[in-house]
Amino acid sequence: MINYEQFNITDDHSTNIRKALEYCKEHKADGLIFNKGIYDLYDDFASEKFYTMSNHGFNNLKRIGFLLEGMENFTIDGGGSEFVAHNCLMTFVVEKCKNITLKNFSIYMEHTMLLFGKVTAVDETGFNVEVLNGQPYYIEGNVLRFNELGYDLKYSYHMARSKEGSHNFEPYSRCFFDKDLSFTDLGKDKFRVENSKAHFELNDYCIFAPLCRHTSDIYLKSSNDTLIENVTLHRSKTMGVIAEKCENITIDHLIVTPKEGEYFSLNQDATHFIHCKGLVEVKNSLFEEQLDDALNIHGIFTRIVKVEKNYIIVKYMHYGAKGLNIYDKGSRFQVLNPKTLIPYGKYTIKDVEVINIDYTKIYVEGGTEGIIEGDDIEDITWVCDLKFTNNIVRNNRARGILIAAGGNVFIDHNYFSTPGTAILFESDGQYWFESGGTNHVAIENNTFENCKLCNIGWGTAVIEVKPREEFDGEHYYHKYIQVTNNTFKSNNARLVLADNIEKFVFKDNIIEKQQYGIGKILNCGEVDTDF
Repeated sequence: MINYEQFNITDDHSTNIRKALEYCKEHKADGLIFNKGIYDLYDDFASEKFYTMSNHGFNNLKRIGFLLEGMENFTIDGGGSEFVAHNCLMTFVVEKCKNITLKNFSIYMEHTMLLFGKVTAVDETGFNVEVLNGQPYYIEGNVLRFNELGYDLKYSYHMARSKEGSHNFEPYSRCFFDKDLSFTDLGKDKFRVENSKAHFELNDYCIFAPLCRHTSDIYLKSSNDTLIENVTLHRSKTMGVIAEKCENITIDHLIVTPKEGEYFSLNQDATHFIHCKGLVEVKNSLFEEQLDDALNIHGIFTRIVKVEKNYIIVKYMHYGAKGLNIYDKGSRFQVLNPKTLIPYGKYTIKDVEVINIDYTKIYVEGGTEGIIEGDDIEDITWVCDLKFTNNIVRNNRARGILIAAGGNVFIDHNYFSTPGTAILFESDGQYWFESGGTNHVAIENNTFENCKLCNIGWGTAVIEVKPREEFDGEHYYHKYIQVTNNTFKSNNARLVLADNIEKFVFKDNIIEKQQYGIGKILNCGEVDTDF
């Protein structure tokens, strides 16, 4: 393993790291190890590449601290170091690699394009905010803008976060996307907000964030057998770990937490997996204070816009999926009604022609008979199993984990305490276009405590299988979901909402201090419950 110190010859670590990785790739080294320290990464002389990242919708050239591309059997060992990303730098990219390990380091982003503040006055027409986290912004024409490297962002969401002296979300916490907000600069990191529909109280801590997902901490793309071990993520502009079209990912001892004195960690999801296969395993990890879900795993629906004799043209409908290019020659896909999401035909891809980031032409073996224009298709070759075990998910904005993995899903020995739904099964073919009817799900030996704390938004039950827009009365979107031997304590909603499941089991759970109903069952086949 090569020691970074032999390349640490300039005062710019981005330059040194780029040179070190080039050397390691050329000489087929098995790893790069760092002496423990703090390494500041600036984007001036960093690696650069264009990416269309899923669920970001902000496609452009990215500056990258560690760009691992086309490498095999290689380890980055931080030696307990902290990597500080400045400006809009993305810390790690692993692309078209095999058997890569990232371990023993933490990541902290200097600027997050998010304002954290305290409500100092409230009246009938608005409220005043004092900014506490020192992030750059300015107000122009009554519009709040986040300014970093030339990015002026007009639209934002805002929400009440917690009370002064507490990290706990308040029951009225909710995101608002008011387009008519009016901001007035009061000077010295203070401003006034009017025309908000949000509920704020004096001394609330609050958040203002732009609707922009620029860059993540760790980005995995088209890679196999990746291990992330003993890594801490303190802050990010968007997500912590995002993986696209990867096979076999293990995350062990990932700690997502703010630094002492800060009230949030990541701006978006802690982990997000799109169109992966093999096994995704997340274990022994902590997810707290991030401003979205701990985990989201799903595929992608695309919409059929043209059907010819031998080919179809599909469109990536959601802006966050454009440019992903998920289809491969030889892969299988199924066609679905976008309202029921029940497949009615399976086909094999003969060839693929990417037209642009919106449209792809798919040549179909045996022709396109039976395919209906306006329906959706889903790739069924890239389907993964999920193991989510021995993790803590607490006090993050929104939900706990979102499950749309088509293989076997095992959720065991975890602790959930979330403002919204703890486990959400959500696929839809008309807005997010995130696919993934589940096959076999076992939710066992978990503790759900004080979940669905917020009484508005972010789901309606502790475990929720979201209803489909339409049910044909015969076919079920999910095959088997089992909820057994869990402990539910002091939750603020019914424990389960189950819809469109061929077989649903809810038995042998310990239920304490439950003032709401236990469960609601809709449009399910075989049901085995003890409530």
